[in-house]
Amino acid sequence: MAGGQGAVLKILHIAPFLPYPPRGGPLLRIWHMLRHLGTRNDLTFVGLIGPGEVPIIPEPLAQCCSRVYTAPVQTQAPTDMELPDQVHYCNSPELRSLVERLAEEHWDLVVLHTLALAEQAGIFRVPVVLDEHNMESDLHFQQSLHVSSAHESVRWRAQALRLGRYEQTVWPAFARLLVVSQEQRDQVLRSCPQARVQVVPNGCDTSAPLVPLACGTRRVFFCGLLSYPPNLQAVQQLLYKIMPRLWA
Repeated sequence: MAGGQGAVLKILHIAPFLPYPPRGGPLLRIWHMLRHLGTRNDLTFVGLIGPGEVPIIPEPLAQCCSRVYTAPVQTQAPTDMELPDQVHYCNSPELRSLVERLAEEHWDLVVLHTLALAEQAGIFRVPVVLDEHNMESDLHFQQSLHVSSAHESVRWRAQALRLGRYEQTVWPAFARLLVVSQEQRDQVLRSCPQARVQVVPNGCDTSAPLVPLACGTRRVFFCGLLSYPPNLQAVQQLLYKIMPRLWA
């Protein structure tokens, strides 16, 4: 188990899911961050699980953290129309109670993963970092351009506007706002110049074995969840616009 004697920092990470097994971009980002920090620090991790889900802590996660806790997501429907849906569902009474107990301890740093957990920041009296895996308002706006019906487009845009207002309200309160690219940093600062933004790019495990592909074949290997709208849009662009020109 990591942490304990000789630990440099006592760090609390809170995420809207358990990051192991790391299937998908956000899980990969969190998992490798924990795996790296856990080699030299005392980490505690809190992850949300579905209502009624049995909390099973994956062994690799337990090995890189001193403690791992779970809490269920919110089950009641939202009543505050200004609070984004994902923020509401990640602000369950069980999580709030757990975080309030943990806030009584001394922490050197608290890291919240994604905007969905921003409501937890005000509980702590130490620096809190928000790791923004996406700029959610822009993601929802982009999705509104690719849905099939006008009704769906309006719904996505309304949520994008609500997220944008919420982002501008909460971002300045964080000691640091982590984003994945310089482009995203510029976008955040255009929306909220007061935000303290730092780029921490996504990486890849270069020690992992490469997928063998036969030379001379017209095959493209795409690694990504197609349930994530930008990935699906990327595949469509690749299939119907980019590759036909390369193969012409």
